Amino acid sequence: MIQKEGNIDEGCGWFMISLAFSVALLSTAIALRILFGGW
Repeated sequence: MIQKEGNIDEGCGWFMISLAFSVALLSTAIALRILFGGW
């Protein structure tokens, strides 16, 4: 029981990390495009 729950938590953690990383990367790309576009 404990091992299964741990695996589920670890999977959710990796999913949230990858999702947050992709969102941060996308927002950074948009910010850079706006910054260079303004120049």
